Amino acid sequence: MSNIPNILNILSEYTQTIFNTCSACETVVSSQVFGISDNESKKPCVVDTDVNNEEKWDITINNPNNKAITVNGIDNCIEIIRENGEQDNICDACIRYDQTIIFIEIKNKNRNWLEQAAHQISNTIKHFNEYNALNGYTIRKAYIANNRKPIFNYSHIKVQQKMLYDHKFLLHISTKLDIT
Repeated sequence: MSNIPNILNILSEYTQTIFNTCSACETVVSSQVFGISDNESKKPCVVDTDVNNEEKWDITINNPNNKAITVNGIDNCIEIIRENGEQDNICDACIRYDQTIIFIEIKNKNRNWLEQAAHQISNTIKHFNEYNALNGYTIRKAYIANNRKPIFNYSHIKVQQKMLYDHKFLLHISTKLDIT
């Protein structure tokens, strides 16, 4: 346990490399309940602690122990460039606390959203792995949140199994996330 601060310092350095430390992209929250919204513009996702705005949240985070949670915007905060020079498709945000990292992709679609969202999370995980930015995180999860009444063409179990097999991340499909 005495090496945790060293690991966290190393992770912080990697994270700074990935995020290029723009203050608009990182928020630390310790509220019992807060939400994240993707405004679908070319801006980072929004973290909101005002429970009166809950109907506007795309994903609700329940934090019963008031842990300090770092929320990093990823989409529209960092550039991940493909070999052809174009911006790669990446997820909207990640949450970090203790030894946990959770990637979040928000969709507001009725059809054809699940595989696209999983692909965006997968791309982001690959990029973080390139920078060794996942080292030290022993709990690794991903969430896809869709507030619409999505239509499943098939079971989402295959997508969840693929994420676990390919990246060792547990994939949840939910608009509620509980911090434990």
